[in-house]
Amino acid sequence: GTDGQVLTSTGAGSPPAFEAAAGGGISDYHSWHLNANFQGSIDPILNWTSALNYGGAMTVSSGIFTFPSTGFWKIFCQMQLLHTSYDSNSNAIQIETTTNDSTYALATNAATQLIIDGSNFAGNVTTSTLFDVTSTANCKCQFVVVCEVSPTIQGITIGNFTWCEFQKLADT
Repeated sequence: GTDGQVLTSTGAGSPPAFEAAAGGGISDYHSWHLNANFQGSIDPILNWTSALNYGGAMTVSSGIFTFPSTGFWKIFCQMQLLHTSYDSNSNAIQIETTTNDSTYALATNAATQLIIDGSNFAGNVTTSTLFDVTSTANCKCQFVVVCEVSPTIQGITIGNFTWCEFQKLADT
């Protein structure tokens, strides 16, 4: 064979053959972290800082993320909360997507409960979804926080208290 080929089976009783290696793997990976704390619910989360970009240039403007290419994308988000004064029974992170650059719909959400035991309580919640990006102009996403009361959603200038990541898994 030649460079870039692999030896494959052509079936029982047939000799193996060299063929082009299959493509694959992650072609794009992007991670962002929240760079400042905020209190309570927000739609969408603002103040994202790019932490790592591999592949095309993913962008965010006013909390709205734009994808650099079409394909199937895994979207993940983790939110860290801190509460110091009273219980907070419902604290949710939501991933919302749009396919028309206008109307956002809930793709997934996850929630946690914070119970005060002493002076404060910290907790986190994660969620993820798969999104078929068919248009880089119209398919976008945002992250929304919905809280019963007003815990602190923790951000930091370096590190990952509240963060998100995007992985392109395959072409559309």
